[in-house]
Amino acid sequence: MNVVYVTGTILNRHRVPKPAPDDDQYYRADDLNIGVELNLHSRVVKLVNCDDFTRNFLQKLGVRLNPPIQIPADPYSCERKAASVAELLTLP
Repeated sequence: MNVVYVTGTILNRHRVPKPAPDDDQYYRADDLNIGVELNLHSRVVKLVNCDDFTRNFLQKLGVRLNPPIQIPADPYSCERKAASVAELLTLP
């Protein structure tokens, strides 16, 4: 699954330890599923979808993927969009 953040990459190709009390274990492919929240280096990431390559890879490993979920609305983006529309409506 691809992890994307506007602030930059938080995850490179390496083993990622699970949070306490399982901090002696690492995340595995069967821990990855749509709708699951992962704690990656003290940041919680929710998986909402995956690309076809990842879907096929996980299915070959026997992981039954959940259906894609809606990405939650970002309050800041919604506010900016509303302000942008309001500005267009007030232009002469």
